[in-house]
Amino acid sequence: MTISYQRPRRRLKNLAVGATAASLLASALMVPAQAAPAESAASSARSVEVSAQQTQGLPGQYQMAYSQKNDKLWVTGSSGRPPIETATIARVNPSTMKIEANAAMPTLRTGTGQNAGYQYNGAYGIAADDANNTVWVTNTRSSAVSVFDQTTLKQIWTSYDPAASEQVVDHPREVKIDDATGRAFVTDGKGVVAFDLTTHEAQRIDVGEGAGTGMNSFLDEEAGRLYTPDISRGVVSVIDTKTLKVVQTITVHADDSSAGLSPSDVTVDKSLNEIYVSSQGKGGKNSGVTVYDLTTGEYKKSIPFGTQALAIDNDEARDLVYVTDFGKGEVGVIDARTGKVVSSVDTGSRATNDVLVTPEGAFAVDKAGAYANQSVPFTLDFTSGTTRTSNTEQKGYGAQLSPINADTLYKIDTKVTETSPESEAPAEEQTVKASDGTATVTSVKTVREGAEVTVTGIGWKAQDGSGSNVSVKLDKGKTTIGGDAVVATVDANAQGEFSATFPFPGKDNANEAWTVGSSHTIHVLSGSGKTGDVARNAVLTVGVAAAPASADEASEVSQVSPQATAFQGYPAATKTTDKVLTDRDFKDVTDSTIFAKEIRSIANKGITEGWDDNTYRPWANIERGQMAAYIYRMAGSPSYTAPATPQFTDVSKDDPFYKEISWLHATGIAQGWSDGTFRPNAKVERGAMAAFFYRAAGSPQYRAGNPAFSDVQRGETFYKEIAWLQDSGITKGYDDGTFRPWTAIKRDQMAAFVDRFSGRYKVTVSAQ
Repeated sequence: MTISYQRPRRRLKNLAVGATAASLLASALMVPAQAAPAESAASSARSVEVSAQQTQGLPGQYQMAYSQKNDKLWVTGSSGRPPIETATIARVNPSTMKIEANAAMPTLRTGTGQNAGYQYNGAYGIAADDANNTVWVTNTRSSAVSVFDQTTLKQIWTSYDPAASEQVVDHPREVKIDDATGRAFVTDGKGVVAFDLTTHEAQRIDVGEGAGTGMNSFLDEEAGRLYTPDISRGVVSVIDTKTLKVVQTITVHADDSSAGLSPSDVTVDKSLNEIYVSSQGKGGKNSGVTVYDLTTGEYKKSIPFGTQALAIDNDEARDLVYVTDFGKGEVGVIDARTGKVVSSVDTGSRATNDVLVTPEGAFAVDKAGAYANQSVPFTLDFTSGTTRTSNTEQKGYGAQLSPINADTLYKIDTKVTETSPESEAPAEEQTVKASDGTATVTSVKTVREGAEVTVTGIGWKAQDGSGSNVSVKLDKGKTTIGGDAVVATVDANAQGEFSATFPFPGKDNANEAWTVGSSHTIHVLSGSGKTGDVARNAVLTVGVAAAPASADEASEVSQVSPQATAFQGYPAATKTTDKVLTDRDFKDVTDSTIFAKEIRSIANKGITEGWDDNTYRPWANIERGQMAAYIYRMAGSPSYTAPATPQFTDVSKDDPFYKEISWLHATGIAQGWSDGTFRPNAKVERGAMAAFFYRAAGSPQYRAGNPAFSDVQRGETFYKEIAWLQDSGITKGYDDGTFRPWTAIKRDQMAAFVDRFSGRYKVTVSAQ
């Protein structure tokens, strides 16, 4: 099979490869979705034959990329909703569909306190950077982008910063690699971000006011243009890849203006000078592909397809466009020359997520989970964070084990046979003599329905040697056209030759329409239309056949069922990094810092976040508001809606810890002072801390013994709680035998207390 290949055009859809797009206007321009003038061009007839294979793929497949340098297909998979416990990037042989390598993705901490565990930094979009032998991956759930070595699968770099209050990308979808500018273009929830391929410096591109989610893009390296649909605004932004400025905005056309549009992907065919945009629509309306003029951006036509058209890619050498239907589960093959869907490949019951054209054929992935209960080597143990081989996964703390279902990988082969007009067999002709035995007339034996009919003659001369006046009638004058029995009149030339053409007698112009399969006569006469002419007649008998199929006619859509190919298994997972990406490294906490281990432990469990400047400030006092946040997070950050009316006079709804303080009050852990205040900025003393922990543990039944500390006597405030804290092994007090209950707690000390408590108890109270 011969197929065109430009360079990977995706992907978070890299999904797919395809032809590059042409240059558009150099200045910013808003183009309305108006119909462009119709084009008239003769096109050759051709047939498109489609076949397909399918095999077991990855769980939770999203997108694909192709490495031209290494001739490898790359596929991402991230199963289900967070926490992501099954995820990988896989390197696939495109000829055999065999998975040659798969990765154990980097891990993140998830949850807080007693509900804390681990999840993968899931893979979603992917693109091959062959110049650097890497693949770029979008980590949608963690708002990050990561780079991996194509050979070793080791993580080289990630944009994820656990200390940042906001990541550099927001819910990224797809990535495109541009060798011409040395950039990676990433679409995300706010538009597009450009990364330097070497330094990884990021720059957000201004795509206009009200920018929404950037979807799957098309990159034209030669013209320096990036085409990006905005699913929210219903436009395609055309970006200059050198200046990073929007030079054109194309409004996507909606056939039904009352329904949603949701443009999701775009591709370009430069040979046809067309842009193709897929839209998911809504409720089955506006689903399909809309076509635009590449030069002007004007709307040309719509190609309805499926119920939720998502991914799109093209094979420019053969003018074919592939589009997926996420709703019903199919891949449509469009003949771009005619704008018709010519074939539909059945890709399961639903969720066909991506399509990619490569030199080895077109590939598609779905998320239908057709292969149930599959054991895979890249599943994470939620509690320990270790990669394991299993057919089940635990979706969070306390969750029941759920089965792992694998999706399907499809390979589509397409054969195009061209038939030029010159190669068609000529129509069979007939020649008959006129009644004078000298003149002749010629026509085809079979006329085509709807086509003009031509009759030629030789030897039609008058008595003086000039050309005769010739008339044409049909069926002895019984068939009239436009109410006239004479359907054509012509003067023969000086040599007695003529050619007369008349329209086909159809239902719109004749009193009796000629129909397919019927037989009729054509009468050619002379003698009455010119003085001194020779009276003669000739009769031709013709049949009627159906009009020939044209390249622009709608043809029946072939339905293709993929043939199953044996699955060749998953290789052992390759570890990409030893680092847990979310592990915090505060700049003011070193290995020599007292309680450094405990500080890092509670940070990694999400109990403390530190400050925006990435400090922990271990010597600062803990405040009561912060203490409320600590205990709330120790409890696993339970679902809780704070009351509309504050319970404490000094805690407003704008307080940074309003929710946590309200929760602490609702659980009974803290009731505040008798004057109705909570005093969120007051320091926490050691005695009060003991009471907080005792109540957080559910106020367990406990009888205090003899005083353990010289400065805490029976009957004093918090005597029981302090004794419980000591008996539980959470505190030992000071070397001089004191506890110092009225001393303020430093943040490093609190880290130690929290870590010890978490290793022995769970927060058992709940908000009432």
